[in-house]
Amino acid sequence: MICFKNSIIKATVLIVFLLAQQINIAQLPNTNLTYQYGIKPSNCSQTEMNATLCSFYQKWRRYLIRDNNSNRLFVKFVEDQKSGRKWTSEGHGYGMIITVLMSEQIPSAHATYDSLCRFYLAHLSHFSSDLDDATNKVIPNKYPYLMIDASNSSDGGSATDGDMDIAYSLICASAKWGNNGALPYTTMANNLLSAIKDQEINSKTKTVLLGNTSKNERNKKGYNGYNDMRASDFIPSHLHLFKAFDVNYSWEEVINACYSTIEFMQHKYSPNAGLVPDFIRDVQKPVPMDKQTAIKADLSDEDTPSSFGYNACRVPWRIATDYLIYGDARSKHIVQKLNSFMKEKTKNNPDLIVEGYKLNGNELRDKSNSLLFVAPLAVAAMAEDATPSNQEWLNKLWMNVTNQPMEDKSYFKSSIKMISMIILSGNYKVPTR
Repeated sequence: MICFKNSIIKATVLIVFLLAQQINIAQLPNTNLTYQYGIKPSNCSQTEMNATLCSFYQKWRRYLIRDNNSNRLFVKFVEDQKSGRKWTSEGHGYGMIITVLMSEQIPSAHATYDSLCRFYLAHLSHFSSDLDDATNKVIPNKYPYLMIDASNSSDGGSATDGDMDIAYSLICASAKWGNNGALPYTTMANNLLSAIKDQEINSKTKTVLLGNTSKNERNKKGYNGYNDMRASDFIPSHLHLFKAFDVNYSWEEVINACYSTIEFMQHKYSPNAGLVPDFIRDVQKPVPMDKQTAIKADLSDEDTPSSFGYNACRVPWRIATDYLIYGDARSKHIVQKLNSFMKEKTKNNPDLIVEGYKLNGNELRDKSNSLLFVAPLAVAAMAEDATPSNQEWLNKLWMNVTNQPMEDKSYFKSSIKMISMIILSGNYKVPTR
């Protein structure tokens, strides 16, 4: 993390640093980038924040962006390929959001973004569970614009969060670069939103589904997952943008339904800590998903479905962003509970944030200073009033996040750090149509 007390040393070191990273100094804004709501780290200047951000982006791109030898780039899953999984739509969505947002300061990111787009277009999900009433045969997918959830997908289904991130990035790309180039971003965004509405939104409850295979899961091992939800798939700031971009759909109903579910889970199952579980079973009568149900749902690799674990760790960032951009009071109320709990639990020391919590606030694992949890909580700390205590906590979180090293074997940790830093530094820009 680059922060200096002496202004002469600061200016000199920054110039050398930026030139070494081949970053266009003139493109780094010298004005303070802020959001309409919330607070921002105050222990570094905007230029220092942007320099730190650009430096980490260069590392993130170097270690995690790969070429499939067809002029198509993807975000690699892990270094160890024993699982046979090379990429996920979740990671690809992260990559597309990061790249389009960083193009403001890294002009070459435009070409990278287009290559990521081409990879997405080459890996679309054609899964369908809709049956013809007369013949009982599967009807072909009429909106085949979702991305396959992983390179080793067993059924060719999708993952909702990845698709929403890709759609968000396409709307940003359309606003930034227009549609006169090789890729029609607006058309692609409209097609993808049509698929999301058709296949990844519960038609009855208006909550988000796990993916486009959920309609068919009622026939799998006696499991009906149509009413189940992954808490981190609720991305209200995306949905608010979709609402502005696609005015003919009831996106507001989706926002309201998901907020109600998250608020209920906090109040009912974690009133003191304000935590939510990785997975929610039956949004009509919501409860934390138990391990046995997770196994039936083929979520056997999710070992803590009823706790604040590796999925729900993203909820603070996903929900807090909605307050920063749109000022939704529900967002602030939800993350304030989390912030208060975490400050008290760690005695205002972010280094003591551990890797997971039970809903009663007890520690799930003893591994502390986990970037997966610290970075999203840093974004949550922005959705607060400007008091000395809140500012001090946020400043500590910013320093913790930026001082943690690049994990070249983990797209998950490093991409979450990258997106969190974009938001923390004020660079998370929302297009208007």
